[in-house]
Amino acid sequence: MLPKDIQGDDEKNRRIRQLIIKESPGVMTPEADESYCYIARRIGLGCARMGSMRGPDPLKARALIDQAYERGVRLFDTANSYAQGDSESILGNSLKNRHDVMIVTKLGKQVPLKARLLKPVKNLVRGLVKRSAQTEDVVRRARGGLLPVSFDVPVLRRQLDLSRRRLRRDCLPMVMLHSPTAEVLHAGHAVDFIEKAQNEGALEHIGVSVDDLEAAEACLSDPRIQMIQAPLHHSDQEMRAWAARAGAQGRHVVAREVFRQAVRPNLKLRPETIEHLLNTALDTPGIKTCLIGTTNPTHLDQLLQMAQVHGSSSNAIEVF
Repeated sequence: MLPKDIQGDDEKNRRIRQLIIKESPGVMTPEADESYCYIARRIGLGCARMGSMRGPDPLKARALIDQAYERGVRLFDTANSYAQGDSESILGNSLKNRHDVMIVTKLGKQVPLKARLLKPVKNLVRGLVKRSAQTEDVVRRARGGLLPVSFDVPVLRRQLDLSRRRLRRDCLPMVMLHSPTAEVLHAGHAVDFIEKAQNEGALEHIGVSVDDLEAAEACLSDPRIQMIQAPLHHSDQEMRAWAARAGAQGRHVVAREVFRQAVRPNLKLRPETIEHLLNTALDTPGIKTCLIGTTNPTHLDQLLQMAQVHGSSSNAIEVF
């Protein structure tokens, strides 16, 4: 059991997280302004690079999380594998006394042995990356491959225990399977494990993060899956049509990779293009939350300002 001072799962905060899932009125306090509430309902912070060798150090990462929280962000996305587990640890330390948040973590991807061996010297490598473009390129190429994945129950159980410890919560708000195939989802054993852990009080909500349309479709055949995270590239009309159907079923759809374009995906985007892509994603039927991933405080402010402006002019604003 975790110490009582970092549990904090009282009924009020549990209800706030439930409202974030349902996108219902009253997510924030009545005195909060509408644009602030819009960000709380519609924007999540992706934390994949928090604590990574190419990301900010833990102190700067925590400052960025605090900045997002103060601007209204209440959904924070991480995974057991991000930054060899340091992303979860940073979030756990940053949000240990903030229980009105929806922390989303994911299980299934495994950190290779080579990456685990580098963890003790991560701070040294991070410093070299900042000083040397060549070192940064080496690290980027080393991280370019796909991580091994396992949805065997012993692996999921071990990862769940680690996530609870790192995030400093006995009961995690949202636990997702990380990139399962449609076959894994139809087999059901991985979701069965998550449901069993939910019944035992280890987590509140069940979700899945998918990589393709086939897995996204498989999620819709399992009513236990409440939140589905999916890539939403600008030109992917099939995924947009799926999101509308998923939303109509009452699933909470989280869009990621909303700034990636099919043509020249690594192209540096102009601010007006970024704003257009974000607004288009927010206006996509069925999409409840858009993830924004940045480790730059100025960029974070700019993205949240774009969302805030869009929210103030959107018909999606609810009366609080």
